[in-house]
Amino acid sequence: MLDDWLATYDLAERHELVVAAPMADVRSAIDEIDLLRVPVVAALFAARALPSMLTAQGRRSLPRHLTMGDLVQRGFRVLAETDDTLVLGLAGRFWTPRGAIAELGAGDFERFDRPDHVRCAWSFELADRDGATLLATETRVAATNDAARRKMLRYWRVIGPFSGLVRLEMLRAIARRAERATTGLR
Repeated sequence: MLDDWLATYDLAERHELVVAAPMADVRSAIDEIDLLRVPVVAALFAARALPSMLTAQGRRSLPRHLTMGDLVQRGFRVLAETDDTLVLGLAGRFWTPRGAIAELGAGDFERFDRPDHVRCAWSFELADRDGATLLATETRVAATNDAARRKMLRYWRVIGPFSGLVRLEMLRAIARRAERATTGLR
């Protein structure tokens, strides 16, 4: 389903793991997981927010939790959602100190072409594996012009390894939550 939203892109990253839980429990865990309870995510989020933390207003705006619903409130748009897929979209200038997130209305993602920006599509896909679930996440980024592409690729050289670590840790946290739900140990 990600191809429906961002078939042509400048960079991509994909990670997957098998979760010992049915798809419904994994899908619920995606929606319920608090990303700020994943230590590496919390640390990197705090590092990214450091410039704004230097102001009183910035400190007041730091979130106490970060679920998929919170991400939508912070600028991500749900592009597609089914029982086995969630696709989120975001546009901005991620290489800037605050990311310069562009406001996207319903239907704006596909036609967003503001110069010196990128579009990012992020998916979670689930597939049944004999009672277990293959959980995959993929992120794709497409620049709106050559200048944005160069800036994003330079930025990615620095943050790419951390981005991969965040996604792996997030998948592991989703797996733990889903597996606890399956065994009744919320």
